Amino acid sequence: MKTRKKLSHIILLIAMLALLFLSLKRFQVVITSHLRSSGDLKIESINLATVRSLQQGKAIYDAGFFGDLPFIITIYNPLYHFLTAILPQSQQNPVLTGRIVSLAASILILLLLLYPGWSLRAPKIWALPIITIAWVLLHPIFLENAVYMHPDMLAIFFSALAVVSLETPRSNKRIAAAALFAFLGFATKQSQLPATASCLLYLFFSDRRKAVLFASSWLLFFGGFLVFVLGFLGEGYWFSVFLSILDHPSFLSLTLGRLVELLRQPMFDMLLLAICVTVAYAFVRKKSIAIQSPYLLYVEFAAIIPLIALGKIGGEASYYLEFIIASMLWIVFIVRRFRNDLMPRYVIPFLIIFFSVAALEVISGKSSSYLLTEQPNARYLRYKGPGVVLAEIEGLAPRDNHFLFINTHVMLPFVREPYFSDPYNYFLMWNFGILDPKPMIRAIERKFFSVIVYTTAENPYAIPAMDPIPGGPGTNSVIKAIRENYRLSKDGDFRYLIPIEPLG
Repeated sequence: MKTRKKLSHIILLIAMLALLFLSLKRFQVVITSHLRSSGDLKIESINLATVRSLQQGKAIYDAGFFGDLPFIITIYNPLYHFLTAILPQSQQNPVLTGRIVSLAASILILLLLLYPGWSLRAPKIWALPIITIAWVLLHPIFLENAVYMHPDMLAIFFSALAVVSLETPRSNKRIAAAALFAFLGFATKQSQLPATASCLLYLFFSDRRKAVLFASSWLLFFGGFLVFVLGFLGEGYWFSVFLSILDHPSFLSLTLGRLVELLRQPMFDMLLLAICVTVAYAFVRKKSIAIQSPYLLYVEFAAIIPLIALGKIGGEASYYLEFIIASMLWIVFIVRRFRNDLMPRYVIPFLIIFFSVAALEVISGKSSSYLLTEQPNARYLRYKGPGVVLAEIEGLAPRDNHFLFINTHVMLPFVREPYFSDPYNYFLMWNFGILDPKPMIRAIERKFFSVIVYTTAENPYAIPAMDPIPGGPGTNSVIKAIRENYRLSKDGDFRYLIPIEPLG
């Protein structure tokens, strides 16, 4: 009997180490591939434009900055961009620093999975967080977002750290620290509110005085943040970060489509199964477990809050990254909490299913599902598209570097003076009356831009482009101004327009 048990432990150890190795190998491939790429892999140029603006001392939330030239809008809170801006930059790869910040945050997130239940002193369950780390790394949605220039990973790290730090809220200092971490998550990305909500509700049920301390500390940090942002970064903060996005139309069909996209990922389905089993078991054994730690509340809020924006144009399934991490923290905690009863009855059958699905994911998973460099939007980098476009612009002998890429953002890392950081968002705002297109029309009418480039969808370099541009009153007025003040200089895979010179 002992021999059989020992053999099963050896088999489990081998399977666990193999899974960890394969998942880390995937992660290493993503790290290498993403860090080497020098162009926009996934809306990175929009964040790069903000970072460069901060380095130049620009007020990124000033209405004149995003509502007029240079038409660079920042739809996120600024902490990630500040941190990236103050770090050393690469001249050859302008998005490298931002990707390294995300990578560091991703590694710290994985390390947080070691902590839940630590106070319960369960050395025999060390295999559990190791498995959950491998589990996270087998989620294509995590790998895809782990190493690219975007605030998500840093925001999730701070949020998860806030929740983890409140597992044993023994002192006022710990409460204040948790409030700080939760606030830093929000200061990185404004949608990072699940941690704040779960921590506050958890403390409300356990100790009202501590809940008041948490809330007052968070609001104090937020007050200082507002004073700084409105005083130094622009009074258009509220519009830029909140209204410009929330006023976009939202569609139930898009929400359902993105949820279906998540459900098509085997490791996500395994996660839902694990949550259902652990939650049911915890409630049968001890109903109050739901409010004895912030983890389950964190899972619930991380599941509900993203639904607000998931159906908006431009929303992504990646909004559920925090839900994945919150769920993993809960699973580690609850298995350690009920380790004596849960292990033989439920964990072993679950592990058999889990390793089977994980093996299927490793064997059948395509690299394009988690490597941004292998996805269609990145093909333009392999075809040297930016170099071709810039060479053709120079061939037009432009009077200056004021180039307007009217329907693509991916060229921004390659030009000296970036304008119009997010065409997709701007045309939405103009067409739905969220922002007035008149400042852009005025810039076109006075021929501010030396060259306007329209990228066709079928260009041979696969440069991502809106073609045609979404129709609407804003689009019509901007296109009309271009036609009246610019002429076609070269037509083909790209359309290059230059100002119409006055007669005489």
